[in-house]
Amino acid sequence: VVYSSRGDAFALASNGEVYDSYYTQEWVNPEIGSIGIQGQSFDALSVSGDEAHPFKLSGHGAFGWEALRLITEKKNTKGVYFRQESYMKAFSSVGDENHYFEGTFDGNGNTLEVYFNNNDENSAAAPFGHINEATIKGVTVKGQVHAYRCAGLVLDSSGETTIDQCKMYADIKGTEYVGGYVSQAKSKLLISDSTFEGTINGENYCGGFIAYGSGATHIYGCYFMPSGSSACQSGCTFIYGPHYTMNYI
Repeated sequence: VVYSSRGDAFALASNGEVYDSYYTQEWVNPEIGSIGIQGQSFDALSVSGDEAHPFKLSGHGAFGWEALRLITEKKNTKGVYFRQESYMKAFSSVGDENHYFEGTFDGNGNTLEVYFNNNDENSAAAPFGHINEATIKGVTVKGQVHAYRCAGLVLDSSGETTIDQCKMYADIKGTEYVGGYVSQAKSKLLISDSTFEGTINGENYCGGFIAYGSGATHIYGCYFMPSGSSACQSGCTFIYGPHYTMNYI
């Protein structure tokens, strides 16, 4: 079930039908047909929320994550506070080049299990595809992200963006611009009080936290302690790029 900031419940099914909270069906990575709330169409859905009254995301399998992806594609997420209420799965990226995620995603201490596996030369993957002026915090990421260009959390960040109090246990493997948290930071990015304890393997432009930072990037209170077999050729422990400040533990 995905809850709106008003506390109403709506549900998606792979055939596009809308269910109330009593008839929610579990599904994984379906083709989404439509989304509704108490008989309304998706276009009528009001997407709002702040820290005191967040837009809540939950549900079986990839339900909550797919709802966030669709909301980011169809609605304005700028300034909206989304909070993860339970364990969720992710098989697709939230935010693309035409629809940036611009809100706050609060993992609320919950786990996001990710699965991306595409090693084609033009492939790129991360749970969040493109974000701008966003905040991501309090989420534990597990699973795997395998693609030519990839990252454990964010593919491309722009604007003044923050990643805070996150934990990374995922297996990340690619060819170039392979980042433990972020593939490319294109402007100001702050990562604070976060850890990397997964595995990372890449060849060109590889960083334990950020593969490449072309903007003012800052890393504070973080540690990098990969498990298993990890190797970053032409890379750095925390960030590869010209502009950064670090104060790590």
